[in-house]
Amino acid sequence: MKKISRDSQKSKVYAWESSNLWDTVLEKTGKKKGYKWVPVTKPEFRLTECQCQDVVEQMVRWFYTANINGLVSPKDIPKVVFNKRGLASYLNPREQLIKVHRNHMNVYILAHEVAHLVTAGYEVGGAHGSLFMRHFIELLVRFAKLNLKELETSTKEARVKVCLLYTSPRPRDGLLCRMPSSA
Repeated sequence: MKKISRDSQKSKVYAWESSNLWDTVLEKTGKKKGYKWVPVTKPEFRLTECQCQDVVEQMVRWFYTANINGLVSPKDIPKVVFNKRGLASYLNPREQLIKVHRNHMNVYILAHEVAHLVTAGYEVGGAHGSLFMRHFIELLVRFAKLNLKELETSTKEARVKVCLLYTSPRPRDGLLCRMPSSA
Protein backbone atom coordinates (compact mmCIF):
# COMPACT_ATOMS: atom_id res chain seq x y z
CA MET A 1 0.00 0.00 0.00
CA LYS A 2 1.37 3.39 -1.02
CA LYS A 3 1.91 5.77 1.87
CA ILE A 4 0.41 9.23 1.29
CA SER A 5 2.40 12.09 2.76
CA ARG A 6 0.68 14.82 4.73
CA ASP A 7 1.60 17.47 2.16
CA SER A 8 1.73 15.34 -0.95
CA GLN A 9 1.88 18.23 -3.42
CA LYS A 10 4.50 20.44 -1.70
CA SER A 11 7.51 19.45 -3.81
CA LYS A 12 5.50 19.82 -7.05
CA VAL A 13 4.31 23.28 -6.01
CA TYR A 14 7.84 24.43 -5.13
CA ALA A 15 9.22 23.06 -8.41
CA TRP A 16 6.41 24.80 -10.34
CA GLU A 17 7.11 28.09 -8.54
CA SER A 18 10.85 27.83 -9.21
CA SER A 19 10.39 27.24 -12.92
CA ASN A 20 7.55 29.70 -13.48
CA LEU A 21 7.66 32.55 -10.98
CA TRP A 22 11.16 33.60 -10.09
CA ASP A 23 14.83 33.49 -10.88
CA THR A 24 17.17 31.38 -8.80
CA VAL A 25 20.80 31.97 -7.93
CA LEU A 26 23.49 30.03 -6.17
CA GLU A 27 23.97 31.26 -2.64
CA LYS A 28 26.52 30.14 -0.05
CA THR A 29 24.86 27.99 2.64
CA GLY A 30 27.65 28.02 5.20
CA LYS A 31 28.20 24.28 4.90
CA LYS A 32 31.40 22.69 3.60
CA LYS A 33 30.03 21.91 0.16
CA GLY A 34 28.54 25.30 0.38
CA TYR A 35 25.98 26.32 -2.27
CA LYS A 36 22.24 25.94 -2.80
CA TRP A 37 19.82 27.27 -5.42
CA VAL A 38 17.56 29.85 -3.79
CA PRO A 39 14.80 32.06 -5.22
CA VAL A 40 15.60 35.75 -5.46
CA THR A 41 13.76 38.82 -6.55
CA LYS A 42 15.11 40.87 -9.42
CA PRO A 43 15.73 44.43 -8.19
CA GLU A 44 12.92 45.80 -10.36
CA PHE A 45 10.39 43.47 -8.62
CA ARG A 46 11.64 43.90 -5.07
CA LEU A 47 9.28 45.55 -2.59
CA THR A 48 10.19 47.69 0.40
CA GLU A 49 9.18 46.61 3.91
CA CYS A 50 6.26 49.09 3.91
CA GLN A 51 5.13 47.91 0.47
CA CYS A 52 5.15 44.27 1.68
CA GLN A 53 2.76 45.10 4.53
CA ASP A 54 0.53 47.15 2.21
CA VAL A 55 0.37 44.34 -0.38
CA VAL A 56 -0.53 41.74 2.27
CA GLU A 57 -3.29 43.98 3.61
CA GLN A 58 -4.66 44.55 0.08
CA MET A 59 -4.57 40.80 -0.65
CA VAL A 60 -6.38 39.85 2.56
CA ARG A 61 -9.00 42.60 2.16
CA TRP A 62 -9.60 41.64 -1.49
CA PHE A 63 -9.85 37.93 -0.68
CA TYR A 64 -12.34 38.33 2.16
CA THR A 65 -14.46 40.82 0.20
CA ALA A 66 -14.46 38.72 -2.99
CA ASN A 67 -15.05 35.37 -1.29
CA ILE A 68 -17.09 35.86 1.85
CA ASN A 69 -18.58 39.32 1.41
CA GLY A 70 -17.45 40.15 4.89
CA LEU A 71 -15.70 42.92 6.64
CA VAL A 72 -12.05 42.51 7.45
CA SER A 73 -10.99 43.29 10.97
CA PRO A 74 -7.43 44.33 11.80
CA LYS A 75 -6.88 40.94 13.47
CA ASP A 76 -7.45 39.23 10.09
CA ILE A 77 -4.43 40.99 8.58
CA PRO A 78 -1.10 39.39 9.46
CA LYS A 79 1.90 41.51 10.33
CA VAL A 80 4.85 41.16 7.96
CA VAL A 81 8.21 40.80 9.69
CA PHE A 82 11.57 40.29 8.08
CA ASN A 83 13.49 37.10 8.69
CA LYS A 84 17.19 37.88 9.06
CA ARG A 85 18.23 34.25 9.57
CA GLY A 86 17.55 31.26 7.39
CA LEU A 87 16.50 31.16 3.76
CA ALA A 88 12.77 30.57 4.18
CA SER A 89 9.70 32.75 4.21
CA TYR A 90 6.69 31.37 6.06
CA LEU A 91 3.37 32.03 7.73
CA ASN A 92 2.96 31.67 11.50
CA PRO A 93 -0.85 31.54 11.81
CA ARG A 94 -0.97 31.46 15.62
CA GLU A 95 0.84 34.77 15.85
CA GLN A 96 -0.65 36.18 12.61
CA LEU A 97 2.85 36.77 11.23
CA ILE A 98 4.30 36.38 7.77
CA LYS A 99 8.07 36.13 8.05
CA VAL A 100 9.78 37.16 4.84
CA HIS A 101 13.41 36.51 3.92
CA ARG A 102 15.32 39.50 2.50
CA ASN A 103 15.45 37.84 -0.97
CA HIS A 104 11.71 37.13 -0.96
CA MET A 105 10.29 40.64 -0.76
CA ASN A 106 7.97 40.28 -3.78
CA VAL A 107 4.31 39.78 -4.66
CA TYR A 108 4.79 36.07 -5.52
CA ILE A 109 6.04 35.07 -2.07
CA LEU A 110 3.45 37.24 -0.33
CA ALA A 111 0.67 35.66 -2.45
CA HIS A 112 1.97 32.20 -1.49
CA GLU A 113 1.84 33.04 2.22
CA VAL A 114 -1.56 34.76 2.03
CA ALA A 115 -2.93 31.69 0.18
CA HIS A 116 -1.78 29.61 3.17
CA LEU A 117 -3.53 32.05 5.50
CA VAL A 118 -6.89 31.93 3.73
CA THR A 119 -6.90 28.14 3.27
CA ALA A 120 -5.70 27.27 6.78
CA GLY A 121 -8.00 24.63 8.21
CA TYR A 122 -9.89 24.05 4.95
CA GLU A 123 -7.28 22.24 2.88
CA VAL A 124 -7.51 18.51 2.28
CA GLY A 125 -4.24 16.78 1.36
CA GLY A 126 -1.82 19.14 3.05
CA ALA A 127 -0.93 22.79 3.08
CA HIS A 128 -0.16 22.90 -0.66
CA GLY A 129 -3.29 21.16 -1.91
CA SER A 130 -5.64 22.07 -4.72
CA LEU A 131 -7.59 24.72 -2.77
CA PHE A 132 -4.33 26.44 -1.75
CA MET A 133 -3.27 26.47 -5.42
CA ARG A 134 -6.62 27.93 -6.56
CA HIS A 135 -6.31 30.80 -4.09
CA PHE A 136 -2.62 31.26 -4.90
CA ILE A 137 -3.44 31.55 -8.60
CA GLU A 138 -6.31 33.97 -7.90
CA LEU A 139 -3.91 36.19 -5.92
CA LEU A 140 -1.21 36.01 -8.62
CA VAL A 141 -3.69 37.02 -11.32
CA ARG A 142 -5.07 39.88 -9.26
CA PHE A 143 -1.87 41.28 -7.70
CA ALA A 144 1.00 40.15 -9.93
CA LYS A 145 -1.02 40.67 -13.12
CA LEU A 146 -0.20 37.18 -14.39
CA ASN A 147 -2.32 35.45 -17.03
CA LEU A 148 -4.86 32.96 -15.63
CA LYS A 149 -4.77 30.62 -18.63
CA GLU A 150 -0.96 30.51 -18.65
CA LEU A 151 -0.86 29.75 -14.92
CA GLU A 152 -3.46 27.00 -15.26
CA THR A 153 -1.65 25.51 -18.26
CA SER A 154 1.71 25.52 -16.49
CA THR A 155 0.28 23.91 -13.33
CA LYS A 156 -1.37 21.23 -15.45
CA GLU A 157 1.92 20.52 -17.24
CA ALA A 158 3.68 20.31 -13.85
CA ARG A 159 0.95 17.95 -12.59
CA VAL A 160 0.05 20.33 -9.77
CA LYS A 161 -3.58 19.88 -8.74
CA VAL A 162 -5.71 23.02 -8.72
CA CYS A 163 -9.29 23.19 -7.45
CA LEU A 164 -11.68 24.29 -10.19
CA LEU A 165 -12.63 27.94 -9.89
CA TYR A 166 -16.33 27.29 -9.35
CA THR A 167 -15.83 24.48 -6.83
CA SER A 168 -13.52 26.29 -4.41
CA PRO A 169 -15.11 26.12 -0.94
CA ARG A 170 -15.59 29.51 0.62
CA PRO A 171 -13.34 30.25 3.59
CA ARG A 172 -14.94 29.57 6.97
CA ASP A 173 -17.63 27.49 5.25
CA GLY A 174 -16.18 24.31 3.78
CA LEU A 175 -19.61 23.04 2.70
CA LEU A 176 -20.52 25.84 0.31
CA CYS A 177 -19.12 26.17 -3.19
CA ARG A 178 -19.04 29.02 -5.64
CA MET A 179 -21.11 27.92 -8.59
CA PRO A 180 -21.10 29.51 -12.03
CA SER A 181 -23.99 31.89 -12.63
CA SER A 182 -25.40 29.50 -15.26
CA ALA A 183 -25.81 26.71 -12.67
